Amino acid sequence: MQLDSEFETLHLVRIRSLGPVETFGDVTALVESGLITVTPRGCMLTPAGFERHEELLVQWRETIDGAVLATTYERFLVVNQPVKDLCSRWQVEGQDDEALFMTVEDLSEILDRAGSGLRRAAEVVPRFGTYPRRLNGALEAAREGDGRFITDPRVDSIHSVWFECHEDYLLSLGRDREAEGSF
Repeated sequence: MQLDSEFETLHLVRIRSLGPVETFGDVTALVESGLITVTPRGCMLTPAGFERHEELLVQWRETIDGAVLATTYERFLVVNQPVKDLCSRWQVEGQDDEALFMTVEDLSEILDRAGSGLRRAAEVVPRFGTYPRRLNGALEAAREGDGRFITDPRVDSIHSVWFECHEDYLLSLGRDREAEGSF
């Protein structure tokens, strides 16, 4: 497995914590080297995998324009709380058709605002280009009446994708969620 491929796979597994094997591609070499374990619920990093990811992450950070990525992250943080508030409201206040419509409309406006920053982030780190596509896919599924795509962790919901994106920013920039208070 090439070093870039090894890093990207380990990074994705770290961001998702536990995910279906098929979402990570061929992980055979990483399993054989003891970096990933596969369970009936999916893939996750082993302690050695966490160590290897951290080692590769430090090297990888030296290859990107961290200042540009940090600027796009600041734009992300501006809309982070509103996205989380809307997802929370959806979970608490009911999930009827009117609530779904209102939540989708509100999220649509916010995701539009976040899109340009994420596209700029993708110019620095190409994997960030997947987030607008996935967020818009979840938004469209919710707009078509499937409320699971707002917050359900079993699908590629807005909340799940947003959380992954936030985690990717934190790891990529070497920031700590607790230290910066961006829960």
